[in-house]
Amino acid sequence: MEFVEKLSHYKPTICGPTGTEHPVITENDVMFNGDAAVGEDYETFHVSRIPQSPKLTEEYSNEYMLAKYKGFRFCKTNRKPYDTSVVACLIFIANMNKNLMKITSSGKMSDWHDGYHLCKAIVPHMDLTIPELE
Repeated sequence: MEFVEKLSHYKPTICGPTGTEHPVITENDVMFNGDAAVGEDYETFHVSRIPQSPKLTEEYSNEYMLAKYKGFRFCKTNRKPYDTSVVACLIFIANMNKNLMKITSSGKMSDWHDGYHLCKAIVPHMDLTIPELE
């Protein structure tokens, strides 16, 4: 969670799940979006330590997807600037525990470079790799 707190001080600007206020950072959940005030929001990025966090997911997530896929989540960013922050988070999570989650992307490997550099700026001591994408 400390990673996302640090991430919120870098560009691009990340906001809360609805594109306003501050990112949601709790013991179990991280949720953020781009800045709606400047049209940089799209879908909420949400990672949870537990498959479902009912208190938060009821308000911000597609309940059908949660019920059907039991923890499966995706976030389309429409290549908005906060995509870099989403990628940085995914790289950080993947490097903290390689077996924690399966990460896939509809983008190309080259789409991950800016997120990699942002992640490296936040945790320069980590030996980071970009996860293998399917």
